[in-house]
Amino acid sequence: QLLSSLPSGVAMAGEESEDLEALVPSTRAIFGLKVADADEARTVSRVGMSTVGFSLLLVLDFVVHLFRDSNAMHWLSHLVIPALLIAAGSTAVIQRSPKAAWIFHVGSVLLGLTHAVVLAIVALSLLNGDTEAAACNIRKHCPGPKAALGTVAWFVVVSGPVIILCLYAAFHSQDFYMQLRLRQFIGRADHRSNNGEASVAVVFEQDGPGERCVDSSGDDRNL
Repeated sequence: QLLSSLPSGVAMAGEESEDLEALVPSTRAIFGLKVADADEARTVSRVGMSTVGFSLLLVLDFVVHLFRDSNAMHWLSHLVIPALLIAAGSTAVIQRSPKAAWIFHVGSVLLGLTHAVVLAIVALSLLNGDTEAAACNIRKHCPGPKAALGTVAWFVVVSGPVIILCLYAAFHSQDFYMQLRLRQFIGRADHRSNNGEASVAVVFEQDGPGERCVDSSGDDRNL
């Protein structure tokens, strides 16, 4: 489906972002960002919705801790990574940049794993029956015995969905990265073909034995 939706545009090597925009028609928009086709629209929509989800949860967590601790700078630092991920994801779609898509993928994995590690530490403290120690692993200043349970409960409620949404975004952002790389490869192959050079196409077959590599001479071989 991806191959059939591509026009036979010409891409110049070394000018990836500008040439890839010329290679694909931008007739669809997700969150105001233009995408190439229906497959790309579904991928970007899934990544976008999950990113909005964990970003809103982290903003809500920031507001709650701000009222509890009155330490805006400390909790504001927790929003830096989500902001960078939104910037990287937007850049990946707007400039059709595989590098930005990969940065978003790695950042989403790291954000999800960070919350997972802290959640595991909190869970170990709870298993040992030490609720105050668990709360101290969450907040910069250890809360009192009365506030400890509420702090831990709130962290668990927020962290669970954040971890799931981050890993979901990471999974589909890797898919988007592969879509961009494949378009990039096809664009360069078309350029070589128009210059009279042998072009190569990689065909991905679902449930097939692997990839098929087809060059302009008609040679068809499995990879």
